[in-house]
Amino acid sequence: EVAIEGLRLAQLDAARGVLDEARIDGICQAGEQLIEHLADADEMPPGAVVAPSPDAGIALCLPGPGAFDPLAAMMLAQVLGKYGLQTRRGAPDALAGARIGELDFDGVTTVCLCYLDPSMRIHIRYAVRRIRHLAPHVRILLACWAPLDAAADAARVNADAEAATLRDAARFCLEAAPEAETVGPLPARAVS
Repeated sequence: EVAIEGLRLAQLDAARGVLDEARIDGICQAGEQLIEHLADADEMPPGAVVAPSPDAGIALCLPGPGAFDPLAAMMLAQVLGKYGLQTRRGAPDALAGARIGELDFDGVTTVCLCYLDPSMRIHIRYAVRRIRHLAPHVRILLACWAPLDAAADAARVNADAEAATLRDAARFCLEAAPEAETVGPLPARAVS
């Protein structure tokens, strides 16, 4: 959660023009290295004992257009993988224009849209509408890493749910995974 908050603040700085391209690239490279390093750790998140079936489906993590959204999607995919879910990540421009039509939804049961900037509602609404058209069978999670009225915001963009924390996003994906066998407690709901 600390890393997501750091990325959210960096996104705000980038939007205000405080960070130049070189600084943004440096933060992205350092973030990728950190996330890859953490992927090697064998630790499970606290209280997590979940055994999804091999055919429980795939969670597709798609970054928004923000400079740091791909890092947030990478973090979410890593957390979901630690819980035993199969994940895929979309390219940084996967939601851009015609590129969204190139997405592979084969085996996908949940799409996680990862946005650090909650003001991107028009972009989010467009992405949700296109995904619903292309893959009506998937559940859509808006992983918008800012404390908002989750139910109201999810309804406004026609997502199935919204999460403001990695923990809440993991909970949604685990509960949405078909045939997942929970043999221990799911991650507790984050308290705002």
